[in-house]
Amino acid sequence: MKNENWESGEWDNEPDSLDWIDDYSGYECKIKRNKLAGFLSGYVSIPENNRFYGINYDDHEGCEFMVHEGVNFSGFCKDGKYRLGFSCDMCFDVLPLKSEMPELEGDETYKNIAYVKEQTELLAKQVYELQYRNYLKPCR
Repeated sequence: MKNENWESGEWDNEPDSLDWIDDYSGYECKIKRNKLAGFLSGYVSIPENNRFYGINYDDHEGCEFMVHEGVNFSGFCKDGKYRLGFSCDMCFDVLPLKSEMPELEGDETYKNIAYVKEQTELLAKQVYELQYRNYLKPCR
């Protein structure tokens, strides 16, 4: 998807979504692009038999998942699946959306589809491995 309010950049040649099954965990993974600002978000579908199924991301038994700026989404989606996810619209993330922001200072980067896929697979691995552990902090 191309938005007239976006700058030109590497996002012009990326897909706007990606679905796959993570090889390690067997969990369904998804990447979606935000239609307004153009940033990517990664999601992992959590099976019903996993301890994290249905739990708000702020209440994951003291667990802090180690993915890009942390998990900031949990919920049931339109397809009925429960997902955990993260977004790449945080501090130091470059967004495709044109803005009135001051000049970049050098540390900001666009989180491309390869990066978001890697982070989504890292989240899937953590959710899979931590479902059986009693002590969950930190989730590395």
